[in-house]
Amino acid sequence: MTLRKGLTRLDGVADAKLIIKPPHMQVRMKPGFWPELSKMHTTIKDAGYTPMPDRTELVVTGKVARQEGKLELEVDNLKTPVTLLLAAAKADPETAAHLERHLGETVELEGLWLPGMDEKSLGSLSVTAICGSEDKRPAK
Repeated sequence: MTLRKGLTRLDGVADAKLIIKPPHMQVRMKPGFWPELSKMHTTIKDAGYTPMPDRTELVVTGKVARQEGKLELEVDNLKTPVTLLLAAAKADPETAAHLERHLGETVELEGLWLPGMDEKSLGSLSVTAICGSEDKRPAK
């Protein structure tokens, strides 16, 4: 089975395609679905490739909130609610201040997914850009 076919057979995956430069898989989810990243990584491994959890990039939309002193993103339009912890990318620590300005707002964020410490945790998002806002700041 090809990698593309394996990924498109996963629940909620609308499309998967190989991008040549730089080499990576681009996976688009069906509306309402959250990617099961661990299953995607297993599928990549089963297809004979090396998954790179530390290079899994996400683009997500949702409302920025604060819970117990930590910034979170309440991901929107999902069948099952998902909340991701947010962290500023190490390359741009000012991202946290920019996220603070968007508390209570719905934003689109780009970032690297950081796996959780256990299977119950969805992990967190190391934010590299706040898209569609006037203070969009990609990490350097």
